[in-house]
Amino acid sequence: MKKRLFSLLLILGLTAVISSAYAQESEEPKVLKGMFIERSDDTFLHVEMVGVRMKFNVVDETYNPLEEPVFTRGVMRVEVKGRDSERVAIAKASDGKSLQGVKTIRKPHILEARGRLFKGEGDTTGEPFFVRYNQHRLEEKEVVPIPEK
Repeated sequence: MKKRLFSLLLILGLTAVISSAYAQESEEPKVLKGMFIERSDDTFLHVEMVGVRMKFNVVDETYNPLEEPVFTRGVMRVEVKGRDSERVAIAKASDGKSLQGVKTIRKPHILEARGRLFKGEGDTTGEPFFVRYNQHRLEEKEVVPIPEK
């Protein structure tokens, strides 16, 4: 009986220590990695490689993603060092707020991408972008938390 009680207390103590360690980890500031292109309206186009796909997201000056998506689609030409260039369509990602390239881009991710992002079906001009992406030289931006009201 004493062994069971001791084991139970030991297990409860360990779970309390582990859960407090997870609580401390969640308080660390969130850091975004990738390339940041400044836009004319004081927001940034955040470009990152997620796995083997290029992802585009619009963030504000505190590097928090905007609640409403700005762009609906796009197109780009990707020139990977040492390979032929290829055209890639850009469509909505599964989260509904960001855009993602529909083709995969094999590693190493040292490339140039140029293209246009469109704001709607009627937009034929689009907003141009140019990125020299190097997986070894990424910018890191700390996300400033939004204070709760």
